[in-house]
Order: sequence, then C-alpha cells, then structure tokens
Amino acid sequence: MVTSVIQTVNNFVWGFPIAFLLLGTHIFFTIRTGLIQKKIGMAVSLLKKNEKGCTGTICPRTVFFTVLASTAGMGNIIGIVSSILIGGSGAIFWCCIGGILGMATKYAESLLSIKFRIKNRYGEIKGGPMYVMEYGLHKKWMGKWYAVVGVIAALGSGCALQVSTIASFIDTNMQTALIGTNNFFSEIAGKYPWVVKVMVGVLMALLTILVILGGIQSIAGLCRIIFPLMIGIYIMGCISVLVINQKWIVEACLEMINSAFGSTKAVVGGIAGTGISRMLRYGASSAMVSNEAGLGVSGIIEVQSKSCNPVQQALLSSFGTFLNTVILCGLTGLTIMTGVVKNRIVIDEMSEIELIATVFSKIPDFGKVVFIVGIMAFIYTTILGWSYYGEKCAEYLFGYKIRGAYQVIFAVVLIVSSIFEIEKVKVLSDFFNAMLVIPNILSLFLLSSLVRDETKKYLKFPNRKNIEILEEKEEREFDMYI
Repeated sequence: MVTSVIQTVNNFVWGFPIAFLLLGTHIFFTIRTGLIQKKIGMAVSLLKKNEKGCTGTICPRTVFFTVLASTAGMGNIIGIVSSILIGGSGAIFWCCIGGILGMATKYAESLLSIKFRIKNRYGEIKGGPMYVMEYGLHKKWMGKWYAVVGVIAALGSGCALQVSTIASFIDTNMQTALIGTNNFFSEIAGKYPWVVKVMVGVLMALLTILVILGGIQSIAGLCRIIFPLMIGIYIMGCISVLVINQKWIVEACLEMINSAFGSTKAVVGGIAGTGISRMLRYGASSAMVSNEAGLGVSGIIEVQSKSCNPVQQALLSSFGTFLNTVILCGLTGLTIMTGVVKNRIVIDEMSEIELIATVFSKIPDFGKVVFIVGIMAFIYTTILGWSYYGEKCAEYLFGYKIRGAYQVIFAVVLIVSSIFEIEKVKVLSDFFNAMLVIPNILSLFLLSSLVRDETKKYLKFPNRKNIEILEEKEEREFDMYI
C-alpha cells in the first residue's frame, strides 16, 4: 500500500516537474557561468597541478577520483538500461545531452560547497549543501531538511539499491551457471534461493566497514587505486561486446538517434513510438542518477580538497560529470543497443538484469567473470561514497557521537537489503532523491550570482588564491546575492 502510494507520487514528481527542473537548472547555469563546459581543457590541466599552502586534507586529484568512483555506480549500468526499457533507446541520447548540460550544475554545487565549508572545534573540515544552506542562505532549517533526507537517501540509493542490484545480478548469473549441475552449491542454491544474495550482502558489509572506519582518508586512498582499475575492466568488457557486435554498431546508433527525435520506425520490438517528452524525462533522470548533478551530495567529499580557490575543484567536478555520463553512460547504452539490435530482443519482456546478462553473455567465460568483478567494484565504491555522505548528514543533525551508530546501521542495511526486490527499493530511492533535489536546486538559484562572480574572478586571475575558510558558527553576510 505504502509502496504504491509512493510510486504514484514518483510518477508525478519524476514526470515533468523534476525532469524539466533539472534540465532548466542545467541550462540556467550553463548561461550563468558563461558556458563553463568549454573550460574542460583547463579542468584536465588542473589534474596535474599540486598547490601548497591550501586549506584541505586531500589533494584535488584524489578527491576527483573519489567523487567519480562514488558516482560511477549502478546509475551507469542499471540506470541506462532502465531508461531504455521505459523511455526508449532515444533516452540514451538525451542522457548524454543532460550530462553535457549538467556539467554546469555540478560545477555550481561544488563551488558553493567549498566556498561555505567550515572548520569545527576539532579542526575537521566539513561542508556540503546543508552548510551552504546554513551559512550561505542563513536558513538552517533547510540544511536540516537536506540532512534528514540525505541520511535516508544514503541508506536507500547508496546502500540498499546498490547491494540489492549486485546481489540479484550475481544470483542470476550463478543460477544460470548451476543449471544442469548436481553438486553441493547447486543443492544449497536450490533449497535456499536467498543464500547467494545474503552472502553478497555480508561480503559487501564486511568490506565496507573495514574501509569506512578509517574515515575519508581511507575511502579516498582506496578509491584512487580501485577507480582506474575498475574503469579499465568495465571499458574492456564493453569493447569486447562491441567488437563481437561490430556489424550492428551503425544500426544501433541510428536507432538511438531516430528514437531520440520521435521516429516511430524502430528496429526492435518494445521501443517504438516512444514520445520525446517521455525520453527527455528518463534521459534527464538517468543523467542525474549517473552523475548526481542536482543532488549536491558530491560536495560533501569535495570540501576536503586542498584547493586554493573553489573554482578549481568545481572545474574538476564538471569534468567528472562529462566522463561519468557522456563517456561511460554513452558507452553502456551503445553496448546494450548493439546486443538488442543484433538479437532482435523484445525488451518489453525483460528486466534490467536479464537484459544486461543477455548482452554480456557473449563475452567468453573468463571475460564474464572479470566483468562481474568490475561491476562489483563500481557498486562497492559507490557504497563507500554514499556511506560517507550519510555519515556527514547524520553528524550535521546529531553531532560527532552518532558516527559509530550510523556505520553499524549502514552495515546492517547492506545485509538485509540484499534480499529485497529491486523495484521496491528503486521506488523509495527515487522518492528521497527528489526530496534532495528540491532544496539543493533552490539554494543554487538563490546563490547563482555568487557562482557567477566567483567564476569571473577566477577566469580573470586564474592564479588567485582564496584560502579563506569559515569557523563553525561564524556568520558572514552574503545578502547581496540572495
């Protein structure tokens, strides 16, 4: 009953309201920042730059990899496949467009989070959308709203959804591998169908606790090592499928483009005649899920960057959005569509997991194992990132002492949610994501003049240092921007 009510609300909120709010915000900040997307070359150059004497605890390059690893989760895989199933293949095209435009929103979120980061009495640096709302807008109630929803969303989108997805994916592949066999594992799996999923949940919980106990330094150190490796594995998996399906690449591209502009001529059953508005909706929402532009949560990690100017890390953040959505999501969509076109799959009759398993089943057995490990790494780093987001939101509400209790709750949810149905988890996750988007985008609009002014100053004097940082409870007036 509750799930159906929330689903009804989601159908409305994630229809025109949120989708067009996101696209409108992306376009607004693209104009407001003077087309910040064109500074992608400057962003790349900042990856090689190490500045000394700047406020922060982690070098900008490591922060960049950590945030990218945290966002490059199932949104790049399951999110794209869901868009194809519901919105049609044209949603891939609009997802990439949303990613390009979303670079401006992600830039604004990062800039403001670093601008209003604080140092508490223990010397720890804190920040994120809730601090922007408290110290930038002087509206602590809005910061608390964001933090409450942030805690719940971390347990949902960043925890339950991730582990239930990978548990279902591994269980599906395991069941397929055990067909026709008669051994201990097949007997256990047949008698207790949930055992594989629970094992995945326990493994994820143990691996997560081992890292998050060390704080952001431990998370960042691991993500810096894992991210390049997992991206390489995933891209190799996609390229393997594309090589196998190379004859259908052009046809798949034409299918996506024709579908994106409302062509009723589709080559595969189940995705013909989808309206442009529907594709825009799911394309925009997929872009947001994959790069988190509009959610604002990435700023919670980015405030730890040793950046001498908020614009520097903001540029890196926008570049990460391009890599995450345009490159990775685009590659995922093309890979899936070549498999769909080649095999003439009627996708209306398949779930996300089934479609992914079908397309990637063409990889040789060893390659399939490597690919599954790659997907697990995607999800694992996303879980690590969201555990930190939720922890800091909880600290904002209840103080430092809540940290241990939150970590235990997070681990328990990882285990329990491994046996949940993905659809029900997605319904709840979508709802709380929407509740994060609304206050975050409102604060971005109210402080958009500050974003514009900081951008102009940095681009005019790119070597200008601004290492000012607020002390906790310190008040500064930015009323000229509100």
